[in-house]
Amino acid sequence: MPRRQPFPVGLERSPSSQEMAASAAAVPMPRSFKLLDELDMERMGKNPFGVSLGLMDEDDTAMGQFTGSIIVPAGSSGLVDRFLSLTVIPPPDYPVAAPTLRFNSKVNIPGVVDASGAVDPRRVPKLAAWTPTSNIVEALAELQQIARNAPSAQPRDGETY
Repeated sequence: MPRRQPFPVGLERSPSSQEMAASAAAVPMPRSFKLLDELDMERMGKNPFGVSLGLMDEDDTAMGQFTGSIIVPAGSSGLVDRFLSLTVIPPPDYPVAAPTLRFNSKVNIPGVVDASGAVDPRRVPKLAAWTPTSNIVEALAELQQIARNAPSAQPRDGETY
């Protein structure tokens, strides 16, 4: 008696839940979904203390520019109790590629280009090791940590690039 095929010829078996999870992890979330998810986290108050993210223009359906802010808490070295403003630009291939971050507030911290306020992604570990599961708030929180240990010589509070 010939051995039966486990599935009819031409039909494949359904993928297991592990195979489906691995496949889902390999496909990054679409840009707009990821950005909306990050905005929802902000609205629900789930971001770390002193870090926020919002659309620069609430009517910008393309979600081209965001404003980020960092509050450097008391007990920090050079940037005591400072409110720092940033411009965040997610590229078209976000979340596969890291966003561009630029300080609007003048700061003297490692990884920030003096002349423009641009953040050098190679000098910020979260940006240097960016993956599609990373998010903007994590990068802002890391910049907040870097700012906590900033040198004591800082531009005057309120100066901008």
